[in-house]
Amino acid sequence: MKNIILITVCSLLLINCTSKVTLGPKCTKMSKAGSYEKSLVWFKSNLISEKEFKNRVSADYCPKKLKKS
Repeated sequence: MKNIILITVCSLLLINCTSKVTLGPKCTKMSKAGSYEKSLVWFKSNLISEKEFKNRVSADYCPKKLKKS
C-alpha cells in the first residue's frame, strides 16, 4: 500500500513538471574554441519557445564523422 501511494505522488509531481523532455542525439552550436554540448536527453523549459530551443539545440549541429579510407 505504501508503494502505491509513493508511486502515485511521484507520478503527480512528474506530470506537473515545468519542463519538457526531448529525446535523441542533439548538440548545441560549436563555439569559437571548438567546444559543444552533446546529449541524448534534453530538458526544455516552458519559458523558452520551441523555435528558440530548436535554434539552440539541434541534431544538425552535431559534428559529422568522417569515413576512414
